[in-house]
Amino acid sequence: MSKPSGRIENVRTSMTPNQAVTLWMLEAHHSGSMFAYSETLGSGNGAGQLLDGFNRRIKSATEKRLRGRQAGETNAAILSAQKDVAFLFMLHIRVNVRVGYQLRAWQLSVS
Repeated sequence: MSKPSGRIENVRTSMTPNQAVTLWMLEAHHSGSMFAYSETLGSGNGAGQLLDGFNRRIKSATEKRLRGRQAGETNAAILSAQKDVAFLFMLHIRVNVRVGYQLRAWQLSVS
C-alpha cells in the first residue's frame, strides 16, 4: 500500500489542464486573496512559480498518458497542454482583476 502523500502527488501529476487550473483556483480562493496565496508560495515570482509548477505537472501527466508513442507526438501534446494551462490561468487572473475593478466602481457609486 502506498503512502497517502504519494497517492496525492500521483493525482496531481496526472491531471488534465482543466483539472490543474481548477485545483489551483480552489487553493487560491481558499487563501482569501491572491496576495495571501502568493505569500504561501514563498519567495520568488508568484505567477512564474505557478506556471512552472503547472508546466511540470502537465508535462508529467501528458508523458504518462502518451507513454510508448513517438517523441514528436508526445512533445506536441505537451506543448498543447501547456498552452491550455497558460490560457486558463491568464483568463482567470484577468477576469478576477476586471471583476475587482468593477466591484470597486460599484461600491464607490453606491456610497
